[in-house]
Amino acid sequence: MKIYIMTDMEGVAGVLDHDNWCQPPERGYPGRYYDLGREFLTKEVNAAIEGFWQGGADEIIVSDGHGAGGINPALLDPRAKLLRGWPRGYPFELDQTFDAVAWVGQHAKAGTPYAHLAHTQWFNYLDQTINGLSIGEFGEFALCASELGVPAIFAS
Repeated sequence: MKIYIMTDMEGVAGVLDHDNWCQPPERGYPGRYYDLGREFLTKEVNAAIEGFWQGGADEIIVSDGHGAGGINPALLDPRAKLLRGWPRGYPFELDQTFDAVAWVGQHAKAGTPYAHLAHTQWFNYLDQTINGLSIGEFGEFALCASELGVPAIFAS
């Protein structure tokens, strides 16, 4: 079973704000806890990899969907292949050969009431619609997967 895991940082447990946890200092942000945020994300991804492996997966692709680079490659479970770097064409090498797609560290879409670090692409975008439906990053990728016939099976 071939699994595609899309990742992001803003939905990871323990990541408390964008400027200190999700962006590195070299990009002009405080970035005090950026390395720790990357570690938290990578550990959550590793837990998902272990679960999928125990569930019968024999190939796992992890896509680093956080623009500044969220996954720490040195800590990533070696059973998975890491896709990273920008720009990459959407949907980031997802194709019909995958049996399922999953998300780790996903955040809510822009405008979601009471959601933590909710945004769509950038924090200054207030909404995004496709055919009149308000949709976030999760929805975009789920639509792409659906068009390819790849079912969505997990999100955290």
